[in-house]
Amino acid sequence: APASFLLPGRAGRSGSSPHALGDNSVCAKVKLTLDQKGVLTRDAFKATLEINNDVTSPLTNVRIDLSIVGDAGAQVITNFAVGPVQLTGITAADGTGQLAGGTSGTATWTLIPTLDAAPTNGVALYLVGGTLSYTQDGTDLSVPLGPSPIQVFPQPELVVRYFHDRDVYADDPFTPEIEPSIP
Repeated sequence: APASFLLPGRAGRSGSSPHALGDNSVCAKVKLTLDQKGVLTRDAFKATLEINNDVTSPLTNVRIDLSIVGDAGAQVITNFAVGPVQLTGITAADGTGQLAGGTSGTATWTLIPTLDAAPTNGVALYLVGGTLSYTQDGTDLSVPLGPSPIQVFPQPELVVRYFHDRDVYADDPFTPEIEPSIP
């Protein structure tokens, strides 16, 4: 399920915003979405962060830190393989990025739960969130992103039990007589 947030910031250079809150305004709308609600271990899913900069001044020094939290509240991002971020509209997500005023940008990660991400006989719930940091009009802002839940189910495993008879009754190749085989 997507989580949407309005990030407060300073008013744009034009000074007008339909969401004015005193001398502050809403400068960006952020939505974090996961493309699935549940996944098996070793199956990839995508996490997408959408940022809409509704004012004319750009967002600079954009940094996005992804986090994955388990049910005990601890960081468990090591239980997931995280692919490189794919950016659209944002120049970088490492603290040097920019998003022009009046535009939108997205950051998308491919996440793959490892075998350690799910118990062998149940499901594990994780919360994918993070922190968005940026500068606008000289003001540094750091906003925690509300988490989106993902359920990780264990990978199905096939257990094969087979047997091989210890004693085989058939013709003994080392004797001249032919003994009958017993199926």
